[in-house]
Amino acid sequence: MNFKFLGIILIFSVLFTACNSTKTTNLTQQNEFNQTTYYGIVPCASCPGIETWLTIKGDKYELKEQYLEEKDGLFITKGKIKKVENSNIIILEDEKGSKREFIIKNDTVIYGNKYNPKSAYKLSKTAKKN
Repeated sequence: MNFKFLGIILIFSVLFTACNSTKTTNLTQQNEFNQTTYYGIVPCASCPGIETWLTIKGDKYELKEQYLEEKDGLFITKGKIKKVENSNIIILEDEKGSKREFIIKNDTVIYGNKYNPKSAYKLSKTAKKN
């Protein structure tokens, strides 16, 4: 009796893990981005806004966030990018292992609240270099 119960738990554990795993691919393998820069000013609670530049080159990224009118308000994050298979989602993983999820739609990158796109932040593709 106990072995049947353990077997059922094991089967459900394997199925649950398989259904929840997210498969990612390396962007260099897909050659999806040569060099692309996205720009925008997103809302900020303590300042007029955050000037944001996201530059993607191959499977690497650089994210510059400048808090407007803030002394020492520049933050630069670098790391690697993975693309979630069969989707328009990319995951930025910085050098410390922190991850941020972005959605690419046409010439726009969306991040923040993916469950409520109206409250998400948007960056637009630009030809300017930061």
